[in-house]
Amino acid sequence: MESKSLFSPFTVLRSCKIILFWDNFLRMSENNTFIKLTWEQFDQAVISLANQLRGRNFSSIYGEPRGGLPLAVALSHRLKIPLKLEPSPDCLWCDDIIDSGYTYSQTITRYPKVTYCVWVTKKEHINALFALNLSKHSEWILFPWEIQEFIQQEQLAYQRRIQS
Repeated sequence: MESKSLFSPFTVLRSCKIILFWDNFLRMSENNTFIKLTWEQFDQAVISLANQLRGRNFSSIYGEPRGGLPLAVALSHRLKIPLKLEPSPDCLWCDDIIDSGYTYSQTITRYPKVTYCVWVTKKEHINALFALNLSKHSEWILFPWEIQEFIQQEQLAYQRRIQS
């Protein structure tokens, strides 16, 4: 039986060219721009995270506005835990990505007992549950709920925000 990676294939978008990742193998070329994740991979991530979380007790699930909401809703349905609009001290806190670590560190400082859960991490050694580790990749992540045409503007705004 052939073993398949949980997140194969995903794509890197670069100037209208698509490069595929297969079982953690990246065909490299110049000017990496985006890694594009799919809804199918999102579904696989939700299953993986739900399996890691099964049996734990949380008062509720909270999704970090915008990116964390899809994961929070999906895990709320799968784990049958209520989704709340405000975080609580013992909730499952969901976000789409840990990139710079800013949101994660702010959350843990304010709510030290939450369980932090993300689809993608770009930071190794952070105490959070995740489904996909892209810490060795510098490309911007394009999530399936994002619009590619607007992502470059968001990327520039993000880079300005973390530099200030």
